[in-house]
Amino acid sequence: MGEVVDSPAFQRLRHVRQTSYTPLYSSALHNRFIHSLGVYHLGQIAMKAVIASASSKIVKIIESEKLASDFELACLLHDVGHSPFSHTGEYFYLKLKGKKEPLLYELLKSAVGSQSFRKDFDRYHSEQSEAKPHEMMSALVGIQKFSKILNNKEFFTRCITGYLYKTDSVEGDIKNAFIQLLNSSCIDVDKIDYLLRDAFVTGYDTIAIDYKRLLGSIELKNIKERIQLVFKKSALSVLENVIYAHDAERKWIQNHPVVQYEAFLLQEAIEAVRNYYSHQTPPVYIFSVDALSEKGISVGNEKISLLCDDDIVYTMKNRLANSLVSEYFDRRKRRHPVWKSEAEYRVVFDTAKGKKWLTDFEEDLKLTEKFLREECDFPILNKDSEKRCQGILKSVLSQIRQDNSSMAEMKYRYVHIKKMFTAFKKLAKKLNINFDFVIISASRFTSGFSKSSLKKLLIDFPSLKEQRSLEEVNSLLNGDKPMSKEFYYLYYKRKEGFSIDLAKFVSEIKKIIPEQ
Repeated sequence: MGEVVDSPAFQRLRHVRQTSYTPLYSSALHNRFIHSLGVYHLGQIAMKAVIASASSKIVKIIESEKLASDFELACLLHDVGHSPFSHTGEYFYLKLKGKKEPLLYELLKSAVGSQSFRKDFDRYHSEQSEAKPHEMMSALVGIQKFSKILNNKEFFTRCITGYLYKTDSVEGDIKNAFIQLLNSSCIDVDKIDYLLRDAFVTGYDTIAIDYKRLLGSIELKNIKERIQLVFKKSALSVLENVIYAHDAERKWIQNHPVVQYEAFLLQEAIEAVRNYYSHQTPPVYIFSVDALSEKGISVGNEKISLLCDDDIVYTMKNRLANSLVSEYFDRRKRRHPVWKSEAEYRVVFDTAKGKKWLTDFEEDLKLTEKFLREECDFPILNKDSEKRCQGILKSVLSQIRQDNSSMAEMKYRYVHIKKMFTAFKKLAKKLNINFDFVIISASRFTSGFSKSSLKKLLIDFPSLKEQRSLEEVNSLLNGDKPMSKEFYYLYYKRKEGFSIDLAKFVSEIKKIIPEQ
């Protein structure tokens, strides 16, 4: 695999940051290059374990189909198409539209050249379980750059994207088992590597994962006329530990308000960079497969090739001048979260006004966040965006007066958004802070575990002068589904020597926003 690792396409990953955890953990400077090597190493361990325990019939199919080679290459290249700043930037790959769908979709289906893959690709997308943009781009780059050492482009692509074969054959079952070893919803070599690596570089004390024991326990067995991937019972505790570690990283690191705000700033900065280049004459689209290549794309008398974090940062520093880019580089200017965890959010918005109040409030927050991102120059709840909202609402009301009933839904939306502007303006005045907020939605944490023995343990929230049972604030211990898929962080401009009084905030917001 030396020719792959030493290639420009793979070496580019040295300059693509693995996570956006550095504001929280300064040592989290690892990149996609070392992660990819780690996944390749774990994939080799898994493959050896499968072959060592498999029947001669299964081994014969693996060897005849050359599955080991393509699977290990997929492990190595599964992130080769990652965008600058990894997950923060990957959805910009979909901004470039083709004739009927994003150009990336068309390019990948064409590169694989298989009718069965095209059919399954469309099925996954119709079911809204499509692969992530970076997975599709990685498969595309892998095919374009390394087709000479690929045996089966479709199997390679399915390993990276997680698209299983719809099959009743033994060969298909074996291929699906390997696809799940790299890309599954629960346990795979990709997740195992990043859980171990993220914990190591951050110093976050996560639960121990004996990956050698886990991967060494993998078998392919014939169960009810189907070949299926199984783990030996000796690995049961390690399987549980992987889920615990994954839960911990998602809840306490990925959902941390500082990490969420860093991703927000980066996303806005990347959008500004993309717009800067797309408004050149002629337009330049940097989030494309061509920009990732060694040849690159032309930008006036210059070019952008092997697109990575460095290109985005350079443009941010030298081509852009806006408040959010300035805030990214100057930590002194950053807004601060009003509450600092989902648990605290659950206490802040307790059911004192009832579930309906919270449901309505969250729906209005969702509408307001969408408006700020889609309709405003900067997604900040302040006097400028308020003026924008009032202008749109005035236009909508004018059209409704002209008997345009189709605008009624839009009126409803902007009336509720305007209500949020009014509420937060009053709140800022009451709390003696600037009318300047950022709203960021974050996925509510859910887990398959339930710890009934810990449900009555009390948790103290000093800033709120309240105590709650762990059951009330920790969805890990609650088998019920959350009321909604999201919760929200709210950020404010902190004056020197002043921090917001959270208990007072809770009291005031419930007075200002009445039940509907």
